[in-house]
Amino acid sequence: QEIGKNIPFIQRDQIAVIKNGRESTAKHRVVIVSYDLCIRMAPQLQSFKVIVVDESHMLKNNKAKRTQTIVPLIKVR
Repeated sequence: QEIGKNIPFIQRDQIAVIKNGRESTAKHRVVIVSYDLCIRMAPQLQSFKVIVVDESHMLKNNKAKRTQTIVPLIKVR
């Protein structure tokens, strides 16, 4: 709902809430995914131009696999 309010040109069918790693991100412009799934889906997420990370304090441990996988995805390319 928040995406629809703040980015009105995004249609509802272009938004996906991914609940398991087997779902495809190919036809969606906006994908909402948990940190755990983000680790498994990192190759699919590389094609997105913008990645927004909620609760980024979850990425503060540089030795954690979560941080090592997600930080490269969100760095400016």
